Amino acid sequence: MDRRVLFLGQAPARTKNPLGPLTGRSFRRLCGWWGVSLEAYAAHVERRNLTEAYRGDVFDLPAARRQFRRWAHAGYFAGRPLVVLLGRGVASAAEWPHEWYTIGTLATFTGGWLSWRTCPAVAIPHPSGVSHEWNSPAARVQAGEFLRKMIPQVPVETFSSVPLAVAGRHR
Repeated sequence: MDRRVLFLGQAPARTKNPLGPLTGRSFRRLCGWWGVSLEAYAAHVERRNLTEAYRGDVFDLPAARRQFRRWAHAGYFAGRPLVVLLGRGVASAAEWPHEWYTIGTLATFTGGWLSWRTCPAVAIPHPSGVSHEWNSPAARVQAGEFLRKMIPQVPVETFSSVPLAVAGRHR
């Protein structure tokens, strides 16, 4: 059972990064808001994608939903301190009913007869440059402060003390 925070994305970027999944330009941007190095982020969190191929703007929601359910039934989320759902597509695949930055729970199988339990999860906007959620500087500050609060095991290098802004809904 993995006890690291899991960042769950949609699909790999067009170009693979040697540090692994979810480490490209979008995640360098997110790490900057968070105040952590990309190396610290890569060392302290697990990163997975629901699908294995980049297909441009096309996201295969039914396939992603099937993969999400396979992982839940296999107990993949069990024991994790937090699962971070990155963007609308992943939130939809997980059938996430909450607003951005709202902590909820995921049901996950832990083995044995009817051995289901929950783990905490949250959906945040995807940090890509095409996401309109990041047009506001206050939204970027909110993301950084939220991540520092929810994932304290990643060493923070610098951070801002600007007040949090209200985030929008993911649906």
